[in-house]
Amino acid sequence: MYAKLSIAIVLVVVLSSADGVRSRRLRNRGREPTPSASETNSELRAQYDELSSRFDILQRQLDSALATINRLSQNLVTLEERDAEQTRLLSSVEERLGEGCTCGDNGGRDNSGQPGNRNNMDGWVGQLDREAVRDMRQNFNRRPSADKNAGEEETDEDDNEVDINPGVLDAIGKTFADMMAPRVIEKAGRSGVSIVRSHGVNKTEQISAPEDIRPSRFPFRTGGKQLTVRNKREITENDVYTQIEDTFTDLVKSNKKCAFSAIRTIPLLGVSGEPQAITFQKNMANKGKSFERGKGVFTCKIPGIYYFSYTMRSYDEKHIGVALMLNDSPVVALTTDASVRKVMQTQSSQLQLVEGDQVWLLLGPSSEFGVYGNDFNYNTFNGYLLYPNYI
Repeated sequence: MYAKLSIAIVLVVVLSSADGVRSRRLRNRGREPTPSASETNSELRAQYDELSSRFDILQRQLDSALATINRLSQNLVTLEERDAEQTRLLSSVEERLGEGCTCGDNGGRDNSGQPGNRNNMDGWVGQLDREAVRDMRQNFNRRPSADKNAGEEETDEDDNEVDINPGVLDAIGKTFADMMAPRVIEKAGRSGVSIVRSHGVNKTEQISAPEDIRPSRFPFRTGGKQLTVRNKREITENDVYTQIEDTFTDLVKSNKKCAFSAIRTIPLLGVSGEPQAITFQKNMANKGKSFERGKGVFTCKIPGIYYFSYTMRSYDEKHIGVALMLNDSPVVALTTDASVRKVMQTQSSQLQLVEGDQVWLLLGPSSEFGVYGNDFNYNTFNGYLLYPNYI
């Protein structure tokens, strides 16, 4: 019984101690200090600073977006302007096509028939006065060959060029034929080729003529012509000598070279109704001495195929209108629109020439045409022999 009583007393003591601890904790919790006003202001200030920073970031992003929108708007305006310009140009092209390309129908003349319409300068080549061109070429052909501009140094010398007098060349050819013909005739006889010996004008003697051999052509070039023989089977000694002599002469001539390059260094303005030959002030090369720069004319001495090219620079606010002429006829032409900027154009052609043909440049008969030149050598005229006709 005493044991039970002891246990009960212990339990009462433990429970009392627990209630005392709980009561002290509750009292202490009610005594915790409240935050001060300064601490509250600091927290609010920190929050305000954070919001201000976020606002600045958003403001910068908004400014960047507005700048992008402005750029896109400007680009859109530019694209619209370009589209309008392209539409205008396309309409202009369609209008010209619809008119059948009448840009050259009046030969560079306006409605009154006078040269000068800037939009109508392409047809001048076809409207050239051929009689005036012929007279002009005859006039500069009558001028002396040593036609130089005053105060200019002659630059046409070609120390390596050796001109053989035609009479001397013929004599050399005959001497060569005299040396080679007997050997050729002897070899032809051994080969069974019929060679007829000449005794004056009407007498002939066959020196070797097998009946079954009918040579159709003597084995020397004939310049595209059949040999002159007495009948289909006869070749005379004179034929042999002539063909050897002609072959030798052709070989000598075919070894000759021809090339020139000329430069114009001064301006040239067109004149209404008056075509002009373009002359030159410098020769950079003149192999064969076939180009006369004071006249602006190349005269063919070696027949064959030639290459020609020319480059011209426009006079400010003037058209370029220059034709490459073969004798009295235009071959190719170069035409540009008038412009305040410096325009340069090039044209070229290959021509089959015979001896005596003349190639030159003609400036169109209009005051709207002009070429500009100075010491920078803008305007050039070039030509050279590609293939002689002798071979």
